[in-house]
Amino acid sequence: TLIATSELGCSDTYTLDITTDPAPTADFDNLIGCTGLDQQFQNNSNLNGTSLDNYVWQFNNGSGLPFTTTNEQPPVVVYDNVGDYNVQLVVNSLSGCSDTVVQTLVVAETVEAAFSYSPTPICPGQEVSFVNSTLQPFDSLIWTIDGDIITDIDPTYVFNSPGSKTAKLVLLSNDI
Repeated sequence: TLIATSELGCSDTYTLDITTDPAPTADFDNLIGCTGLDQQFQNNSNLNGTSLDNYVWQFNNGSGLPFTTTNEQPPVVVYDNVGDYNVQLVVNSLSGCSDTVVQTLVVAETVEAAFSYSPTPICPGQEVSFVNSTLQPFDSLIWTIDGDIITDIDPTYVFNSPGSKTAKLVLLSNDI
């Protein structure tokens, strides 16, 4: 409302109804990553009843230039170097309202699992020794050998039947 009054006391009032549109809220997850692996960010933005115009993502992936996309679902990004990287998401509504969030992605060195086993060939009923030969430090591990879960660093295992078998080593690192 505007009230204008002259020096002689004459006045007039003008009223205008103003509508404010709701603003979106920008938010996303995935703030821990590993070098050389795909990083997929989860868009958790809330449109708060607005109509979406676009999402604008900016990733600093160490190449010197930010990578930008306007896709609703962000692309997969790979970080080749250990470090802290700023990731920005801007949510724009059709009415011109927007919200921006910048978060830091912490990228750590990827642990590369490696192992060997002996003897070869393996006969049913024979004990097989598995040796974890991973070079990087790690905090915990899980072996899956022929469907069995084992947490020993260098386990032994007996395959009781002939055929193709699977041995898998999963390492976890908490150095972030």
